[in-house]
Amino acid sequence: MIFVSTKIYDLHIGQIVKSLVFETGQGLCRVLCSGANSVDTEMVAVRTNSESVDMASPDRENDVTGGSIGGVPPLTSDLQVLMDDDLLG
Repeated sequence: MIFVSTKIYDLHIGQIVKSLVFETGQGLCRVLCSGANSVDTEMVAVRTNSESVDMASPDRENDVTGGSIGGVPPLTSDLQVLMDDDLLG
């Protein structure tokens, strides 16, 4: 999906923002990540003060954000948001 978007819109992969939802020990958390990067779940655990972090199930993600995998809006709902530093410049 990301590679298709880069071709359609003539973007570099790092210009794509992945919006991912994770289950943490403190509840759900949204991570905005550069398309060129992977989420460091250990860092998500540190930032959320959690012992474990797992991807939210597709059904849970849809229930909370109203979007399905590949189409999750980046800024909806009351979730804590963590952002990849590479998106800041």
